[in-house]
Amino acid sequence: MSPNPDPHDLWPPEIVVEPLTPLEILRRQAEILDQRTGGRLRADVVTTDSGPRSPLLAALQPGEGREYRVHRFEIVAEALRYRHQVFTCQHDLTLVYPVRVMWTDESGDNERSAKGPAEFEQIVRACLASQQTVSVLYSLLARIRESRNPVPA
Repeated sequence: MSPNPDPHDLWPPEIVVEPLTPLEILRRQAEILDQRTGGRLRADVVTTDSGPRSPLLAALQPGEGREYRVHRFEIVAEALRYRHQVFTCQHDLTLVYPVRVMWTDESGDNERSAKGPAEFEQIVRACLASQQTVSVLYSLLARIRESRNPVPA
């Protein structure tokens, strides 16, 4: 979006009129994985709502008593009966941004927060392109191929 020529417009230029929710972005990535792998792999977005947080957690993090929506992004290999969680994200039930993303990769446990959809997409892109995720994808695709065409002993 181009900057507004109105000198009295103090709103940030990255504000878009119809932003996607985190769930919409995740569902689209799930569709793309299915397409790119010819259905060999799929991704599930498992969504749950959490109740008010425990008093201990509320003391450590602001927002006591708030309810959250949690999305787990999982790669599924039906042929192998295998499921791998890539990352989890969490946001308020009403306000979908900021959204907090948590994942584990070769560097350990990670957590980042996105104030809007563009930043969320950057974080998701990094999770999907991580060495760990790419290794899981190659491993699962190789095992599926091997199960369809077993190598003689």
